Amino acid sequence: MKTGKTRADNRAAMESEIARLGREHLRTHGAGGLSLRAIARDLGVVSSAVYRYVP
Repeated sequence: MKTGKTRADNRAAMESEIARLGREHLRTHGAGGLSLRAIARDLGVVSSAVYRYVP
C-alpha cells in the first residue's frame, strides 16, 4: 500500500503556500509591491506555473 501525499494534497499545499506568500508580500511591500513574479520566485517556480493553481 502506498502512503504519502496525493495530487490533491500537493495541489492544496501549493495553493495554500501561494496564498500565504501573497499575504506576506502584501503586508511587507503593500499593494504596489505585490507581484506574481516575486511570489513565483519565492516558490522556486516560473511565474506561469502559478497560473496552474490560481487562475
